[in-house]
Amino acid sequence: MITKLFFFVLVDLQKFKFCGDADCSDYILAIILSILCGLSSIKLKVFASHVVDIITSDDCIDENKFVGSFDGKLDDLKSAYTCIRFLLTSAVRFGVTKDIFSIELQQLGLPREHSLA
Repeated sequence: MITKLFFFVLVDLQKFKFCGDADCSDYILAIILSILCGLSSIKLKVFASHVVDIITSDDCIDENKFVGSFDGKLDDLKSAYTCIRFLLTSAVRFGVTKDIFSIELQQLGLPREHSLA
């Protein structure tokens, strides 16, 4: 419990380039730690590619598209979609390179394999 509290305090003091040199939202941090870390790196990569397809095509969200890449409840799917969409669009908005983005995701608690996906 103390290590988790220390982790949250440590992350809370950091500023991230993909957030415009600001703090990362506690909501995003909670989703990363509770949902995204539970996915395999392959499933996360497939899930993120579906999110990118939706962002670039301006389609509406088809929940059936995510069924194969996500083994969770519908609420978790929506939260994961929102989190990944925020992470990707913010990284593009602030011009963050993939190397810096990967390092910052690892600092937020995402495993290395996941952040490289």
